[in-house]
Amino acid sequence: MTAALRTGVGRISKLAGQLDAATPRHRDRVVDALRALAIAGVILGHWLVTALVATGHGSGSAIHDASPLSTLPALTPLSWVFQTLAIFFLVGGYSAAKSYRAGPGGRPPGTPRGNYRAWLIKRLTRLSRPVTVLAVIWTLVVTVLFDAGVSWSTLHVLVTLVLDPLWFLGVFALLTAATPVAVGLVRRLGAAAALVPLTVVAWVDLLRFGPGHLAWLGWVNVLAGWLVPYLLGIAWARGSFAGRKVPALMLGGGVAATAALIVWAGYPASMVG
Repeated sequence: MTAALRTGVGRISKLAGQLDAATPRHRDRVVDALRALAIAGVILGHWLVTALVATGHGSGSAIHDASPLSTLPALTPLSWVFQTLAIFFLVGGYSAAKSYRAGPGGRPPGTPRGNYRAWLIKRLTRLSRPVTVLAVIWTLVVTVLFDAGVSWSTLHVLVTLVLDPLWFLGVFALLTAATPVAVGLVRRLGAAAALVPLTVVAWVDLLRFGPGHLAWLGWVNVLAGWLVPYLLGIAWARGSFAGRKVPALMLGGGVAATAALIVWAGYPASMVG
């Protein structure tokens, strides 16, 4: 090992030690690691499917976005690896169930009256802070670029690329607000509660891809589809999946079902649009 490599490893170890010391003991490190994995996968996945292409010359030049997957289809399987948003919703359901069960200050939810409202405001505030910072920064960036003479079409592309990946936060906020209902459903059915929205997804797809071509029904699955990992996260928080057998069967079944849908049901191989 070279001196430079040893120095780099030493710095990383020191940073890891500092983060470990600063992390409260009650935090679940596995959950934090999964959350980091999900965010990293989303970022890398968007880099994979996004390219900025310049057209024109001089003052008439502009930028538009294109997907490298359209010209490099061999990279499509990587979209399976980097489609980690479900992990984000899984961890979100887990964290929401844990904090909702404890309530602010360690009190059970609903005691005193209005506790759910305080809990929800706290959760949504934490979610909105980084979005607000991003919006402020990009408002300044767009203003500077516009004053520098950048065309509206290019600015539209840039802003769209920045804001589009945030769509899931709206869905996540709605599911967070519905946590009491979701927890109640898991309390009754256990991890099998996820079969309810999974059934909705299946029926919606049958209808929208069927003879009637009811494409607009696909919007229902924006909530129903992400509710599946959210409910699984709540079930996990309530003690499900203690062993490895059931999660292994779910993983294997999910991979097999996805492959079958691609091969025989006409689903696209790419996990992104």
